Amino acid sequence: LGATGSLAPKGTATVGAGNTPRGIALSPDGDSAYVTNANDANVSQYDVAADGSLVPKSTPTVSAGAGPTGIALSPDGDSAYVGNANGTTVSQYDVGADGSLAPKTTPTVAAGTGPAAVAVSPDGESAYAVNISGDSVSQYDVGADGSLTPKSTATVATGSIPFEIAISPDGDSAYVANQNSNSVSQYDVASDGSLSPKSTPSVATGSTTFPRGVAVSPDGESAYATIVGAIAQFDVGADGSLSPKGTPTVVAGSSPRFIAISPDGHNAYATNLGDGNVSQYDIGAGGSLAAKSTPTVAAGTSPVAIAVRPDVVPPATAINSGPSGTVGTRNASFGFSSSEPGSTFECRLDDGSFGACSSPKTYIGIADGVHTFRVRATDFSGNTGSAATRSWTIDVPSPPTPSGDDDPPETTIDNGPKSRVKAKKK
Repeated sequence: LGATGSLAPKGTATVGAGNTPRGIALSPDGDSAYVTNANDANVSQYDVAADGSLVPKSTPTVSAGAGPTGIALSPDGDSAYVGNANGTTVSQYDVGADGSLAPKTTPTVAAGTGPAAVAVSPDGESAYAVNISGDSVSQYDVGADGSLTPKSTATVATGSIPFEIAISPDGDSAYVANQNSNSVSQYDVASDGSLSPKSTPSVATGSTTFPRGVAVSPDGESAYATIVGAIAQFDVGADGSLSPKGTPTVVAGSSPRFIAISPDGHNAYATNLGDGNVSQYDIGAGGSLAAKSTPTVAAGTSPVAIAVRPDVVPPATAINSGPSGTVGTRNASFGFSSSEPGSTFECRLDDGSFGACSSPKTYIGIADGVHTFRVRATDFSGNTGSAATRSWTIDVPSPPTPSGDDDPPETTIDNGPKSRVKAKKK
């Protein structure tokens, strides 16, 4: 990802996977990646190098069930789950210290027919599997060891041929793209993680639009679904309900499948199965998508899933203006910026505590002496960078003291309108 969010092939543009790779996920720390290989019934696993390139782990694959498709990791990174779309199970794994997967003591848990996509709630306490042939979502409690057990209500109905599920960042809503119903089902998430249809249980994407992928923006205010030749875009209301944006769709390529959003919420990417490329968009004010100046970037044959590496890099902060050296004023104003747009800032003067601030930050009536200003930025993903610092010295000259040698000014004593006496001290 370049500075503008545009994609460019890495020096090594591809890395080998198995037969018919279908799903991809990255660990929360961004150090490992996993790809499901549907026709090999396994999962390829990779280390992520410092430059983001994938390198097969020492154990390059781990077995899965029949037709593994969707994959998700728990927020703590300790467990992974794979939907086996050609069967009726979800495989579950422990994640080792090096990111390698190992089947849990109970390696699978029952699902509906054709579990494809899987998702884990933001709090890590619930998991969901979309049953593509069962028109339902299986829902699970996540135990202390990451193992899944069906909730008391094991499934909730969807539309026809559900493909993917997305959970809102606050964990209060869930959305499922229904291919043959031309709709997105929408659910409330109860305190125990159970799904229940909202008062308006689904929102239409238009006739013969065949939605496949669905995603929610990191700020939770927008949602998107891939449809035939386009991306449907929605506003998310206060209660989590979806409504089409003023511009309800934006053009994509042929047979778009899945969509991913950059962690900072500024960029979106959709795989175009029929074109062998990825559409790339800027996300503007209000969450609306606009094609980048280079609207697509080439991919391999029939790209399906897409993932963006988690943001683990803190922003760099720069102090752009403010006093330096020795100054003759007790006031100071500092201008500063972050390498990541949308960052928030904290400032500190001398030995004080860091506190929220914005540029410019002004201080009034500072004492003489040497002082140090510090400011640090936190990005959208919560990464806080090192503080930028600037020191300066305040030396305000004292006002001159009167000598007392000069004669005082002549004084007029007014005794009224008829008598004025001039007095002068001898």
